[in-house]
Amino acid sequence: MFLKELQIVYPELYDTLKSTLNKREQQALQFYQDGKGKGIFNQINEKFILLQDDLLLREITNVKYLIYNQVSIQQALYDYYHLKKIQLFKPDKMALVDDSKIGPIIDHVVEKFNRSL
Repeated sequence: MFLKELQIVYPELYDTLKSTLNKREQQALQFYQDGKGKGIFNQINEKFILLQDDLLLREITNVKYLIYNQVSIQQALYDYYHLKKIQLFKPDKMALVDDSKIGPIIDHVVEKFNRSL
């Protein structure tokens, strides 16, 4: 709904946003393809990964979902991170992942999420 309204009211901003989102998608696809090519990631269709990310992140950042499932946004994001790690990385490559770096990122996202409420 936001994108439709943006397109009608501010078509130039909509075009800029759409272009930026497309660029982000292409970069993410390339990232997943590179990981598969290097033998680090499992052989999963990268377009499905992006679709799954989009749908899952929208749902776990929905306040109704969090309340209904009695989970904090912080816990949901940590669970999402672990899901992605297990899903993407081949078992013998898991040791390459430095889990200590995700904490500050999740804390930052949680802070922004809480400010938006």
